Amino acid sequence: MPLADVFSLLVLGQGKSGLDVARWALAHPERVSAVTVYGGGTSEPNDATRALEAAGASFVYGTEQVEGAYDVCVTCPGISEFSGFFKAGREHAAQIMGEPEFAYRLSPQNWIAITGTNGKTTTVTLLYDLFRGLGYKVEKKEWSDEQLDILGIDKKYMPRILKPWNIVGGVSEEMAARTGLVAGTPVCAGAGDTMQSMLGSGVFEAGQGVDVAGTCAMFCVSTKGIVPELSKKGSGLIFNSGTLENTYFYWGFIRTGGLSLRWFKDNICQKAVDSSYYRILSEKAEEVPAGSNGVVFLPYLTGGTGEFKGASGMFLNMTLDDDQFVQWRAVLEAIGYDYMEITDTYRAAGVDLNRITVTEGGSRDSLWNQIKADMLNATVVRYRNAGGAVVTNCVFAAKAAGHIDDVRPLLEKSGTPSSVSRTLMVWDRDGWEI
Repeated sequence: MPLADVFSLLVLGQGKSGLDVARWALAHPERVSAVTVYGGGTSEPNDATRALEAAGASFVYGTEQVEGAYDVCVTCPGISEFSGFFKAGREHAAQIMGEPEFAYRLSPQNWIAITGTNGKTTTVTLLYDLFRGLGYKVEKKEWSDEQLDILGIDKKYMPRILKPWNIVGGVSEEMAARTGLVAGTPVCAGAGDTMQSMLGSGVFEAGQGVDVAGTCAMFCVSTKGIVPELSKKGSGLIFNSGTLENTYFYWGFIRTGGLSLRWFKDNICQKAVDSSYYRILSEKAEEVPAGSNGVVFLPYLTGGTGEFKGASGMFLNMTLDDDQFVQWRAVLEAIGYDYMEITDTYRAAGVDLNRITVTEGGSRDSLWNQIKADMLNATVVRYRNAGGAVVTNCVFAAKAAGHIDDVRPLLEKSGTPSSVSRTLMVWDRDGWEI
């Protein structure tokens, strides 16, 4: 059922997202005739709800018993559809829906919903970069009239293309009250988190890589521009323009990444609540020789891809002499083979990948960093400050405010390596050192 041109709105829950729905409603009186928020059984007034009440919203505190009749009910994510609160909202509204559906109903464009436990941010970033690339001449930093014509998009609807340090506005009075920032504080355009992380990881020249060693690892490499071999259909790589002039990079995924490591610690070792057990596993695994005594792990815990879609995870070649520390090293080396595959793709296209910076949780493991250095035949660097994008944003804010003229010297100064792992042995494709 489509939303009416004008409707009364009931909001269940006074959490951040519920209050945002109420704010939207107050900002669109041409669509919403009245907005009522039921905070829930333990809810009480606070500064945010009082401000919304003063602006015209109605609030009911301390109860889940809904009264009245409404056209639309929007529920907050924490309210179960099996709860009495949800049932009350459904009984008193012609339509009931969650916030994503409400936003979708209001949007004139099509939506893609991303759900799941792990990898949502990575997937959203991937789709964002794909769609942003349509109609954009990446090397000239301008919209393509030819592509926009093919897509049937009027250029007037495209956003302005700005430098990250260009001032686009200031902090409003409302946001100043909510955040504690000073009203009128300049706001600059900024840049994508991956692009900023590359700079914060010390990548300024072509031929350097960044391994974002998270749940689903992102493996990025800087280039001098578009590399046709890497841009071929089926490569699985995404091309991006960097933040600074004439900086570009490709990025792909190591699907298993930290997920396999967490699975082994939580499910096999039964140490789900002990994050320090990662360190114990690696310390003991350092005593295991390269090749893991012949034990091989297939890291396809979430299935395979392409012609191997039916693949699954397993250990092979185990004996009575093998323990969890041998298995742990086998898991690390198995993920390393995925890294080798994408590294081979980069190098076959002429990218001299000689230095890799590791970030995120996996970067804290010295054994893991050394295995990567050996398997990829590259120097692996970990910076003392692993939050590269945050540092980069601070430097860009300084430029936006006029405190510095050039961001690069300060970025180079802020990056201090805490560890450097150099290649100690070179692996062949059978996994044995030469």
